[in-house]
Amino acid sequence: FTAVRKPNKLRICLDPSRLNKAIISPKYPIPTFESVLTKVKDAKYFTVLDLKKGFLQLELDE
Repeated sequence: FTAVRKPNKLRICLDPSRLNKAIISPKYPIPTFESVLTKVKDAKYFTVLDLKKGFLQLELDE
C-alpha cells in the first residue's frame, strides 16, 4: 500500500514478515573459550582481533 509522506509525494509501504520467515539464515555458532583453548594449547603464533562491531554478529531472542 502507499502512504502520503509529504504533499504530492507517495511512500510505498510493505510488510515483509512472510518473506522474512521464508529466508534461511546461516548459523555460525561461537565456540566456547574452553574449546578454543584446547585447540591452541600447542600453538606458536597468536593474533588479536578487533571485535568493536561484534555485537552485530550476536543472535538475539525475539
